[in-house]
Amino acid sequence: MKRFLTYVIGIVACWLAINAVAPVLGLYKLHRTYPHMQQLSLKILRSPDSTPPHTVVVGCSNLQHNIDIRKIQRTLPGIDFMYFSGSQNSTFLQYISDAGMLDRYHTIVFYTPYQMFEKNNFLSQSTIQYESTASYDYVLNIIRHNPISFFYNWNAYFNTTDSIRAHQVYIPTATFDECVIARDHFVDSLLTDRTSFALCNEKFNAERHRVIIPDFGEEDIDFINAIPHRGQYIRIILSPIPNTKANVDNLARRMSAIRKLPNVLNMPPVRDSTLFYDQWYHLNKCGREMETDSMIVLLREAGL
Repeated sequence: MKRFLTYVIGIVACWLAINAVAPVLGLYKLHRTYPHMQQLSLKILRSPDSTPPHTVVVGCSNLQHNIDIRKIQRTLPGIDFMYFSGSQNSTFLQYISDAGMLDRYHTIVFYTPYQMFEKNNFLSQSTIQYESTASYDYVLNIIRHNPISFFYNWNAYFNTTDSIRAHQVYIPTATFDECVIARDHFVDSLLTDRTSFALCNEKFNAERHRVIIPDFGEEDIDFINAIPHRGQYIRIILSPIPNTKANVDNLARRMSAIRKLPNVLNMPPVRDSTLFYDQWYHLNKCGREMETDSMIVLLREAGL
């Protein structure tokens, strides 16, 4: 029996060693070449007034498109805005929390796509994801929360990252201050008079604006509640969705799931399709003006 157990343990050890080669090699390459996320993967627009920031609104490209951030900051002092690519999933939200990017705030307001409230233990594998946030510290945080993901082929992950970044200048971002920007040049370009965003005349494509709301479970709620650290509070503002039949039907099916979310300041606003821009969660300038005023009211009513 002892001999048999020794044999089995030896087989398992060999299997683990073989399967650890690609992960270890990839993690070493990431650590050596891309230790931190790429510059501008996370953008922070600091409140320009002298009031110490007490609140941060966290979102993705929906926040970037939908909200006139400077207008809110002029109206309600002490609010910072932080956003990143929506091609990520909740693993990146977990990462910025663990990295201490949210620590200086009393209140965290989530204004993210609905799927960001769904706990995810792994990486989404889109080109944008590899371009922006592929890094050793991000991957290490994923492994910390989901140890079995250590055996993912991180060497292939590195090779894809490296090939995409071959013609880019990699500038790593490791600290909060390195994420701060004075203005968003992408948004500035959208607001010029000649864009369909500014003219509010982008052709509406219902398929590109189909919003799938997850059926949130207890694990998702626990994940959201674990993001704030001790002494912090969370609030949730839900993004508007276009008034297509598919979206309205999905919303009706998911209302009970939405009501499970903690500290929600509004129910999902259903807006006319003429207010939307290029894809789900993105409003045009006309919708942006309406959504900005709505967020001001919600933040003010919440005492922020």
